[in-house]
Amino acid sequence: MDKYWILSANDSVASRVVGTGKVAIDLIEMRCQEGKWYIKTKKNLTPGDLVCFYAVRKGVVAEAKVDSELFKNSNSGHPWGFAISGCKKLHIPIKLGKDTRPLVSLDMYKDNPSNWQVNLHNSPTEISKHDFDLLTGKAL
Repeated sequence: MDKYWILSANDSVASRVVGTGKVAIDLIEMRCQEGKWYIKTKKNLTPGDLVCFYAVRKGVVAEAKVDSELFKNSNSGHPWGFAISGCKKLHIPIKLGKDTRPLVSLDMYKDNPSNWQVNLHNSPTEISKHDFDLLTGKAL
C-alpha cells in the first residue's frame, strides 16, 4: 500500500542567504530535473509513495512520486536519497491557515500550530491520504 509524506523543500543554509521561498522553488526545480531528493533521516519511503514539498512561508508547493528505495548519499548533511518522478508544482501553494487548519489531521500541526514545520527539516513525516489530498489541493 502506498504511503503519503510531507517534507521540507528548504535548504536551511541557502534559505538564510537568499530567502526561503525562492530557494524552495529553485531546489524543487533542480531536484525534479535531477530526479532525486535527499533527506537527513532514514525513513521507510518505498516506490509508489507520494511526497509533497513544504516551503516555509509559502505552503505546500509541489508533489512527486517516489521511484526507488532509499540509497546512501555521500553528502553528510543529507545522507539518504531516493529517486522521484512526476513532479508537479502547485500553481497556488496550499498554506496551513485559518481555512485549512480545521480540516487537517496532522498531529505535529495540532500539537504546535505556530512552529509545526520545524519537524520537517529533519525528516519526511508520514501523513494520511486525506491530508495529502488537502495539502496538494485535490480535496479543496
